[in-house]
Amino acid sequence: MQRRVTKMACDRRQESVRHERAREQNIGAWGTRQFKLVKTKREQAAQQLSARPIRQPAVRFAAANVANAGRAASAANAANTANAANTANTAS
Repeated sequence: MQRRVTKMACDRRQESVRHERAREQNIGAWGTRQFKLVKTKREQAAQQLSARPIRQPAVRFAAANVANAGRAASAANAANTANAANTANTAS
């Protein structure tokens, strides 16, 4: 004869499954992402090392150059559009 699984035991099993899944996806017991798993110091250090770009100054300057070029181009475009508007006004 099969033994009936009581409601309580069934619920407890469900709860443990839910907690397990939550732990895998880094979600707290109530389905929110508030309760992040705390990483160990070694994991944090490894993450910082992996996230750090190797040639940082070059990257930073390249970004600055691109931004400056963009600014110059937009200024030139603004001047051109203003000139075009003026010529249109004088022509009309």
